[in-house]
Amino acid sequence: MPNHVHILVKPIKNWSLTKITHSWKFYTANEINKILGRNGQLWMHESFDHIVRSPEQLQRIRKYISDNPKNLPKSHCRIAK
Repeated sequence: MPNHVHILVKPIKNWSLTKITHSWKFYTANEINKILGRNGQLWMHESFDHIVRSPEQLQRIRKYISDNPKNLPKSHCRIAK
């Protein structure tokens, strides 16, 4: 997606969802900014999480993530400089 991502995460041990999200956003923002030759904020501070409560819901979410970009024009699927 050109302006957001969908991920499934299962926190383990001492990793909270907040800690995972912060670490992931920090790392990816730095790497993307390197590629684009810029610096500063990349990701918004907000995020939307959902608790997966059943195997059926997990299957629906996986399908949604898989199907989400299928109708997106190919020109939106690359990083532009």
